Amino acid sequence: MKNKQGFTLLEVVIAIAILTISAISLIEATSRCVAAIRQSSNYQKARFVLKQGELDHPLIKTNTPEMNEVFDVKYDDNFTFSRELVQSDDEENLYQVTTRVKWSERGKSSYEEVESLFYYPPEEDILE
Repeated sequence: MKNKQGFTLLEVVIAIAILTISAISLIEATSRCVAAIRQSSNYQKARFVLKQGELDHPLIKTNTPEMNEVFDVKYDDNFTFSRELVQSDDEENLYQVTTRVKWSERGKSSYEEVESLFYYPPEEDILE
């Protein structure tokens, strides 16, 4: 009768293959989680820059629409704030405001954009 102690070579190879596949899957899942956290962090920073840009460059009714436009103001971590105003086709004094925060990470550009409407009263209403 043969005394069977330990594992055969085939059992060891199968066990190592299972452990390797499990380790690779775990590393890939962790990598995806880190990427999602980084992306979430960038969007949170973009929202902060958007608020800060609105505080630093508020829309002022007494200014002309051109004076309220903002072109690529730099903030921390390579974030830029900009605002564009385009007159609406429907209303004479109604403008579409596009506020954008852009950033670049690892050679990939991303942005967060908010659109709103802004009504400029006629000049005679402002002077009164």
